[in-house]
Amino acid sequence: MGLYKGSIVINILTAVENNEDERVMRNDAHENITNDLLNELMALVGAKGYLVGSISADLKNNGEANNRHIGLIEESTKEAKIKTDHIYNKANTITSSFKL
Repeated sequence: MGLYKGSIVINILTAVENNEDERVMRNDAHENITNDLLNELMALVGAKGYLVGSISADLKNNGEANNRHIGLIEESTKEAKIKTDHIYNKANTITSSFKL
């Protein structure tokens, strides 16, 4: 069997309130990247047959957000919530079927 090694790249963007302290803004940007989120991502990739060695996030200041950025982030968030509801409902339906 052949062994392949590589990476999945996910470019992410978020907007946070301005603050004079860059550390506060950086912490706010990383606020929702929790261990639970990273574990879920690792589990999703692993369930498809991939060994996940590590996963991390490192967001850097990319300048001032404009109304277009904010709109894109808000729209993307709405769409993603619908998709994740579908994924979680699908998982719950399968789990419920086994419990019966």
